[in-house]
Amino acid sequence: MATADPGSTDALSTETNSLGRRIAVEQLKIAFGSLPNSFAAIPILVVVVTLLELTEPPLPVYWVQWSLIAVIVSAVRYYFYRGFKKVKDSPFDYQFWAKRYSFGIMIAGLFWGTTPFVLFRDNSFEHKIFISLLIAGLATGVSYAYSSFLRPARFYMTFSLVPLVVAILLERTAVSYAVASIIGFYYVILMKWLKDNNRFGYEGIKTALEKGDFAEKLASVSEKAEADNRLLRAEVERRRFVEERLEEEQERFKMLTEVAEEGIFLSADGILLDCNEQYAKLLGYDKPEEVKGRRILDAIAPEMRDFVRDVLQKNSDRRYEAVLVRRDGSPRTFEAVGKQITYKGQKVRITSVSDITDRKKMENDLKKAKAAAEEATILKDKFVGLVAHDLRSPFTTILGYLQMLKADETTPLAPSQKEMVERVTQTSHNTLKMVNDLLNISRLQSGKMVLHPRFVSARHLADHALAAHSSHAEKKGVRLEDELPADLLLYGDVPLLQELFNNLASNAIKFCGKGGVVRFHSPSAEEGVVAITDTGIGIEKKMLPDLFRHEVKTSTYGTAEEPGSGFGLPLCGDIVRTHGGSISAESEPGRGSTLTVRLPKVRPSVLIVDDDLQSRSMAAGLLAPLRCEVREAAGGAEAMESIRSSPPHVIISDLQMPEMDGYGLLAELQKDAGLRKIPVILMTGLGVEERTRAFDHGASDFIAKPIDAADLLPRVRRFLGG
Repeated sequence: MATADPGSTDALSTETNSLGRRIAVEQLKIAFGSLPNSFAAIPILVVVVTLLELTEPPLPVYWVQWSLIAVIVSAVRYYFYRGFKKVKDSPFDYQFWAKRYSFGIMIAGLFWGTTPFVLFRDNSFEHKIFISLLIAGLATGVSYAYSSFLRPARFYMTFSLVPLVVAILLERTAVSYAVASIIGFYYVILMKWLKDNNRFGYEGIKTALEKGDFAEKLASVSEKAEADNRLLRAEVERRRFVEERLEEEQERFKMLTEVAEEGIFLSADGILLDCNEQYAKLLGYDKPEEVKGRRILDAIAPEMRDFVRDVLQKNSDRRYEAVLVRRDGSPRTFEAVGKQITYKGQKVRITSVSDITDRKKMENDLKKAKAAAEEATILKDKFVGLVAHDLRSPFTTILGYLQMLKADETTPLAPSQKEMVERVTQTSHNTLKMVNDLLNISRLQSGKMVLHPRFVSARHLADHALAAHSSHAEKKGVRLEDELPADLLLYGDVPLLQELFNNLASNAIKFCGKGGVVRFHSPSAEEGVVAITDTGIGIEKKMLPDLFRHEVKTSTYGTAEEPGSGFGLPLCGDIVRTHGGSISAESEPGRGSTLTVRLPKVRPSVLIVDDDLQSRSMAAGLLAPLRCEVREAAGGAEAMESIRSSPPHVIISDLQMPEMDGYGLLAELQKDAGLRKIPVILMTGLGVEERTRAFDHGASDFIAKPIDAADLLPRVRRFLGG
C-alpha cells in the first residue's frame, strides 16, 4: 500500500482506498484533539507578555488591540473545536472540517507572525529577543502537536517564523543578523522534524488500523465459523427432531386409524397404499393386507365410478356420498371426505369413509312417514272442512226455527219454555261459531283460502266487533272502549280481519268481571299495530307461549262460566300469520292482559292515468291529504306496464285517451284475475248511459271533470279504508 506524502495535507491526497480515508480521518481527529493546548496557550502567553509590558505603564493602545486579536483568534479556534467534538464519533464531512482546521491554524500563524511588527515598537533589544524566543518556542510546540496534519502545520511555521526573521533583520544590527540567521536555520530544522513526525504518525496510524482490520477479520472469520457450527448443530438437531416426530406421527396415525370407527385409507394415483381394519371390513375383507395395492375404483359401484374418479383427480376436499360393492356383491352407501397430506415423504390422499347405509334407509323411511303424515293431515283438514261446511246449514235452520218460536205471538211460550229456547239458541250460536272457526282454520292451514286484501279502518273493525258483543258486555257490566286513531289503516282481507277483531273482543269480555274495561288502542305511533287490553283475571305465565297454538289446549271458563271452544285465539294466530304479521300476549294474573297484533306496513298507492299532464298534476295535488304514494301514466299502455310491475291499490283514469282509452284499460284489467279486483275510478263528463256502460266493463266509481277535492277524496277514501 502506498504511503501518504508527508508534504500533503492528509492521506486522502494519494490514497483513495478505504484505509487511506480512515487514516486521514484519524489524522484530523488527532489534530483537533491537540487544539485545546494551543488555544489555551495563547491567552496565557498574552498575559505573560502584558505583565512584562506593565513594567513601564501605561499600556499603549496598539498593545490592547493586539491582546484583543489574540483572544478572538483563540475563541475562533475553540468554536471550531467544540463543533468538531460533537460530530467526531459519527460519520462527518471530512473536507468541511479539514478546511475549518486549516483556517484556524493559519490565522494563529498570521497572528504570531505579525506580533513582532506590533510589539517591537519602542521596546528594548532584550525584550525583542524574549518575544522572538517565545514565538520560536510556540513554533517548536506546533511541530510536535500539529504534525499529524502536515500542510496546516507548515502554514503555521511559515506564517509565524518568516515574518519574525524579517522583523529582526529590520533592526539592522550585527546581533539581529545573527539571531535572524539562527531562527532561519531553526526554521529549516523544524520543517524537517515536522515532516518526520508526520511520517512516523502516519505509519503508526496505518499500522494500528491494519492490525485492527486484521483482528476484525479474524474475529469475523471466527464468528462466521462459530455461526456455521451453530447452524450445523441446529440442522442436526432439527433433523433428529423431525425423524423422531415422524416416527411418533406414524405411530400415532396407526393408533388413530385402528381405534377410529370410520374406515380410513391412504391412496396415491388411485391405488390403495394402506388402510385400517374398519375399511377392510367395510369392503368385506378381514385384514388390511388383503386390499392393499388394489385400485380404489374397483370397489365403487359402476354407475358411481366417473363421479368418484372426478373427485380423486381434482383432489377435492368436499364431502361426498357414493355406493361401493362389497366382496360378496352387496351394495353399501358411504360418505367420504379426503385431503392431500405428506406421508413418509410422499404426497398421498387420506380419506375417511363412513357407512351410512342404515342412516339413508332411516332417512328414506322418515321421508315416507312424513309424506304419509302430511297426506293424512290433508285428508283430515279436508274431512273437517267438509263436516264443518255440512253442519252450517242444519244449524242455520235450527236457529231460524228457534227465532220463529220466540217471535210467535199466537202461541206464546211459557217462561220456562222461553228459558229453554234461549239456552238452545245460545248453544246453537256457540256451536255455529265453532263450526265457522273450524272451517276457517281448515281453509287457512290447507292454503285454500285466497286473500282479497284491501285497506280498512282499524277503528271501523273495532267498532263492529264491540257492537257485536255489546249485549254480552252489558250483561256482565263490562265497559267497552275504542281508542284507535281514525286514520289508522290496516291492509288485509276484511272478513278475516273482522273475524280477528271479533275473537279478540269476545275473548277479552269473557275474562272480565263487573266493572271491567275492554279497550282497543294503538300502543305506539307505528302503523299496522293494534292492541286490545282488558282488566280481567289475566293469564298464567306458563300458558302465554301456547295461546295461539292449535295442538295445546289453553281454553278455560270465563268469569261468568262461559265455555270456550279453544279455537278462537289459535284462529287469530292463523289469520295474523297468513297476513305476514305476528301476534303476542302480555299478562299479569289478577290485573288483566294485552294482546298485540302487528301487521305488515303497506302504504296506499294510487295510479293516475291521463294523457293531459296538467290534469294528472292537479289530481296528484288533491290527493296529498291522504298521504299515499301517487304514480302517473300518460296512457292506457303505459298504465298497464306500471300495473303489472307493481299493482296500485286504486286507479284513477280518464275515459277518453288516444290509443288505449279507459274502456281498453278496463278490458285489460278484466283479463287478469289478479288485477280485476283493483278499484278503478273513471274521470268523465259523459252522460248516464256512458257511465252504465263503464260499470258494465268493471269500473268501480265515477268522478266528473273538472275534478273537485270535496268530490274526489271521499271516493278514494272509500277504497283505501278511510
